[in-house]
Amino acid sequence: MDRPSLRDVIRRKLDNGTFRPGPQQDACGFGEGRPCDACGDPTLPGQIAYAGDRPDQMHTFRMPVGCAGLWEAVRLHRRLDPAF
Repeated sequence: MDRPSLRDVIRRKLDNGTFRPGPQQDACGFGEGRPCDACGDPTLPGQIAYAGDRPDQMHTFRMPVGCAGLWEAVRLHRRLDPAF
């Protein structure tokens, strides 16, 4: 089975509301082994990762820099406000 491209996964998550407009509070640090909200792979301790909480959701979004950059590119392409 073909794995969908990360760009397609991010587009689908934006379309279905999984990724709403950007986090209200964000932080940057090292990965902690928790899954990336974009690709699902674990964020490794050697990776720089973004984390953001949304006041209207009980979930912290986590993404390594590469996934966060692609998420931001898709958002900006859709003329959404910057997330970070």
